Amino acid sequence: MRYLILLFIFLFGLLANAQIVNIPDANFKAALLSHYPAIDFNNDGEIQVHEANNYTNTISVYEKNISDLKGIEDFTSITNLRCDGNNLTNIDISNNTELIYFNCLYNNLNSLDVSNNTALQMLYCGSNKISNIDVSNNTELKEILIFNNNLSSLDVSNNTALLSLGCGWNNIRNLDVSNNIVLGHLECGLNGLSNLDLSNNVSLAYLECNNNSIDSLDLRSNILLFQLECEANDLIFLNVKNGNNTNLRFSARHNPDLYCIEVDDSKWSTDNWYEIDSHSYFNEDCASFVPEPTSIVHFVPNPFIWDLKILFSGNVNLIEISIYNMLGWKIEVPYEKISNEITIKGESLMSGIYIIEFKEQDRLLGNVKIVKQ
Repeated sequence: MRYLILLFIFLFGLLANAQIVNIPDANFKAALLSHYPAIDFNNDGEIQVHEANNYTNTISVYEKNISDLKGIEDFTSITNLRCDGNNLTNIDISNNTELIYFNCLYNNLNSLDVSNNTALQMLYCGSNKISNIDVSNNTELKEILIFNNNLSSLDVSNNTALLSLGCGWNNIRNLDVSNNIVLGHLECGLNGLSNLDLSNNVSLAYLECNNNSIDSLDLRSNILLFQLECEANDLIFLNVKNGNNTNLRFSARHNPDLYCIEVDDSKWSTDNWYEIDSHSYFNEDCASFVPEPTSIVHFVPNPFIWDLKILFSGNVNLIEISIYNMLGWKIEVPYEKISNEITIKGESLMSGIYIIEFKEQDRLLGNVKIVKQ
C-alpha cells in the first residue's frame, strides 16, 4: 500500500507539472513563448502552470496586437507587467497580487479592477475608456498615470505616498489632493475643474492645469514649484508669491479676467515671464488693485495703438490724472480734455503696460491698467 501511495504522489506531481496554461490569444501566447527572459523553460512550445507560477521576472508584451490576456492569472509571482499598446478590452489581474508596476496604456479598457493589487506602486492606464477606478486599497501607489479616459471622479485620499498624478483629459469636476502631502507632480488639464486647493501640497514642483474653469489659484505655500502652466482657465485671482519665483517657469495666457498676478518681484516677473495676456500684469500686492470703475469711466480702446480716449459719465469733475509704468515711475504724457472726454496721445508711449490714476478733487476714482500695443 505504501508503494501505491508514493506512486500516486509521483504521478500526481507529473500531472501537475504537465498542466498547460490556457492562453487562447495566439499573439499573447507567441509573445510569451519568445519572451526574454525565457518563460518556456523546457522549450516545449507550451507554458506549463508550474512555469508560470515560478516566473518572477517582468512580463513585457507591449505592442503585440493582443486582444485577450487570459492566462496572465497563472503568473502569480510577477512584480512587473507591461501590456501597453494592444487591443485589450478587459484585464483580470486579481491573482497577480505581487505586482508593483502595471502598464496598460493605449488599449480599449472600459474598466480596471486593482483592488487586490495592494503592492502596486506604479499604475499607468492612460488612453483607455475607463469610467471608474477604485484605488483606495492601493496605499503604496507612488505614480498614477490615467490621462485620456472617461473619469468623472477620482478619489486619491488614501494614496498618501503618491508622488506623481497625471489625470488630464477626463471629465473630473472635483479633485481633492489635500491628503497627498508628498505630491510633487500634478497634471490635471482638460477636465472640468472649477477649483484646485494646493495649500497642503508643499512638495509640489510641477503643476499643469490648463483648459479648466478654475477661477482662483493660490500657490503661496508651494515654495518648491519650478513649473506652472495654468492657461485657458477662468482665473480672476492668481498668487504665486512663494519666495521662489526666480526658479519658476510660468505660463498663464488665455485668462480673460485675470488682471493682477501677485508675485515676489513685479519688475523681475515683468522682465522674465512673457507667457501672459496683454491685459495681465504683475504686482507685489494685488489687494491694492482697483478694477476699472466702468460705471463712471470708460476706456476706448484698451489695449490701444495710437490714442486712448477716457470717457466720463455722470457729473465727474476730474482735476488730475497720472500715468505710471510698471516700475512705479510717473510718465509725462500729453492729453487733451474736452468736456467729459480725455484723449491721451499715445505716440509718446513705448509699448507696454501702464497704470492710470485719476482723481476727482480729493477723491481717488481708481487705478486702471492700460496696455499700449
